[in-house]
Amino acid sequence: MIRIRRPSQPPRSLFPDNAKEALEAIREIANKGKPASGDFLPLWGKEDVRQALSDMQHHKCCYCERIRDHNRESDIEHFRPKALVTGAGPDHKGYWWLAYTWSNLFFSCRHCNQEYKKNQFPIPKEEDRAKFENDDLKKESAFLIDPCEDDPETMLAYSWSDGDGLVWIQTRKQSERGERTIKLLGLNRDELLAERAKLLDSLLDITRIMLAGRYLGNEMLVRDAANRIRDETAADLPFAGFRRDFFRSQKLGEYVSRD
Repeated sequence: MIRIRRPSQPPRSLFPDNAKEALEAIREIANKGKPASGDFLPLWGKEDVRQALSDMQHHKCCYCERIRDHNRESDIEHFRPKALVTGAGPDHKGYWWLAYTWSNLFFSCRHCNQEYKKNQFPIPKEEDRAKFENDDLKKESAFLIDPCEDDPETMLAYSWSDGDGLVWIQTRKQSERGERTIKLLGLNRDELLAERAKLLDSLLDITRIMLAGRYLGNEMLVRDAANRIRDETAADLPFAGFRRDFFRSQKLGEYVSRD
């Protein structure tokens, strides 16, 4: 995971005037009972919303960082679940008031969303969970890392070895939020371990070039390697979080992309 920069302007389908009727309808249902997923008008599925989220995230899943086609293998993820919230008290009606809120939406792959996160949104103390529109969400101290509000790179790191040929994601400085996020989203599932590992040889080659250039005092080699590190750690590439952590672990963090 890496930090995602969300545009301040939501797509047109989520403009307050356009979402007002849908929000009022779900508010009326919530005032009488507990909204179900089928009660919501799915404005988040509109093409302009899907495209805006995909562009915002460089066409990558917000969690696992695999590139996905926004019209095929993708979900629109409600960070705080709009209806059922797994583990919440029986009186909780879901975060229905955030269903059309731009800051609560992400572009996610189906594996992360449907097989792992689902309707989960764990917090340390259930009594702190927001239940009403005007409740302060920050009081929840949510475990799940929000890639727009948080910097995942300060909480997540990576480990690898030549022996198993896999790249594991792990917590940085024993971050509980990092640990819960990894487990909740299945970020160490088999296919991700292997896909990240496919990058190792090329990243090691660039590192060798940089070290050789420094040893020989060859400015051209150093400059070439520095440019390649910057390009290889750009935000629009899959597994940018791992790529960046790899070069930082080689003491080459000064060349890592800051986009």
